[in-house]
Amino acid sequence: KSISSYKEDNLRNIVLVLLCFANLAYLGYLIILGCYNRFTYEDYSLLATLNEVGFWKANAYMYNNWFGRLVPGLVCYAVAKGYSCCNSLFIYILMLIGLYVYSIAKILKHFLPERKIGKNNFLLFTFAILIFNIFVINNFEFSNFYWLATSPMYFGGIAFALLGLGEMISNSRKIHSYVFLIVGFVYAGSSSGPFGLICTMLLLVLVCYRILNSQINSSAKAFSKKEVIAFLVCLTGFLILFFAPGNKIRQAYFPEPSIINAIKISAI
Repeated sequence: KSISSYKEDNLRNIVLVLLCFANLAYLGYLIILGCYNRFTYEDYSLLATLNEVGFWKANAYMYNNWFGRLVPGLVCYAVAKGYSCCNSLFIYILMLIGLYVYSIAKILKHFLPERKIGKNNFLLFTFAILIFNIFVINNFEFSNFYWLATSPMYFGGIAFALLGLGEMISNSRKIHSYVFLIVGFVYAGSSSGPFGLICTMLLLVLVCYRILNSQINSSAKAFSKKEVIAFLVCLTGFLILFFAPGNKIRQAYFPEPSIINAIKISAI
């Protein structure tokens, strides 16, 4: 190699080391905050319901009387049950971060298979952590990441959607791949109304595009089994959320916004 190429390689390595250090420093900051994370506000109502009627009945009660987020609700009460034992949300935060980083790394590996980043696990996880950190930094409300009453719905919905996406685009036909696919998208579909609807519509557009493209180009594959499964389970999750009896009860506590205000709120 020439001297200039060595200099370029050294400069690239220095940048990667600095990037890795910055990533790990900020990720460490998030994890340290997780060590001190405790229940607050609505978290105590979750714990009270759990202690009063038990795990399964608590989730059914909330589904019938407050919100339709059935699958994320299971996570809420599972974490709340663990909290009563160790008085900390650290393990939950660690698992949520791990799910994000693992899912992003798997997606990057699929789209960058021939490049150096796709063959180097260190680079994969460095860039996956970078994407995760950027997402947390730019989130509209940083504290929601640590708030149990909202974190499994909003942050968890995106994390499980990424998990499902990673399995949908993979070529694996193993049973665990289909399990992750189903869990990921049924969770995403039932995590929140707007996000569940967006995920469902995007998957529907993908399936329709595959079908139309196969009609135009005879050599193109109509669609993959995983894409159809992803759409169906995401739709199922959204319908579970949408038709929950608790939605009407919850809406009765809040004034119904006009169409214009609803659009403004959604845009913000």
